[in-house]
Amino acid sequence: MSTHIQKNNTKKKNNIKKYLDFTFESLQIEGYEAVYKITNEKTNLLAIIAMHDTTLGIALGGTRIAKYKSFDDALTDALRL
Repeated sequence: MSTHIQKNNTKKKNNIKKYLDFTFESLQIEGYEAVYKITNEKTNLLAIIAMHDTTLGIALGGTRIAKYKSFDDALTDALRL
């Protein structure tokens, strides 16, 4: 026979919420099917998703984690992947 003690996880759940608060912005860039800017101010996240063309189906892509001097530098790098 086992006994389970349920702890109060409210504080932990509230801490996790800050990681799930994303803002999505669609960017219109010629030559790309879709480009998205994703941010989370509480965690200082800036992410960019760039899709060239899915006409022939979904393909593999690249991921990079880096610090950039500016948003334009990050965008240029994402568009190159």
